[in-house]
Amino acid sequence: MRYHTAEMVRLMEVFKPLSLEDRIRKISHLISKEGRMEGKDKDFCCLSCKAVQELVAIEFGWRNGWKLARTPFSVIRLVPFALSADDLFLSDSQLLDNSQFGIDHQYCYRKKNGAPVAIASHNYGLKKEEFRYSEIVESHGLRVQFPELYPSWYYPGQTTLVVYTRA
Repeated sequence: MRYHTAEMVRLMEVFKPLSLEDRIRKISHLISKEGRMEGKDKDFCCLSCKAVQELVAIEFGWRNGWKLARTPFSVIRLVPFALSADDLFLSDSQLLDNSQFGIDHQYCYRKKNGAPVAIASHNYGLKKEEFRYSEIVESHGLRVQFPELYPSWYYPGQTTLVVYTRA
């Protein structure tokens, strides 16, 4: 579940004026520093990185007319008419493993009415032409996109942004 401590909210305010490009650079810088730190300095660096990532994730949703979900959900929630009445009482982890669809480091999005609308996945070392989950994605009535104008914010330069929506 996503929650914002007072310190996280304060850090988000500090980084809010930065442009998207500057936020992405800041994430890369913080990740590179984090590995060389220990203790409270490392914790603060990690929290700063998460604050910037959260801002970028929120902006990505806003640009698409979506809201960042407070809790993650299973990809099956995006599949039209996939759930039976009995399935509605199962937890998302009991429904389907998102890794079967190639989803890693996910950020989930909802429409303004609260309905699940998209999952943004950040996959290591993935190139669009190497995506091997197209068949299972399409067979479940989903569409996958590789936004060229919006970078991965999980680990810039190391992860690729892949967005799953209904077809």
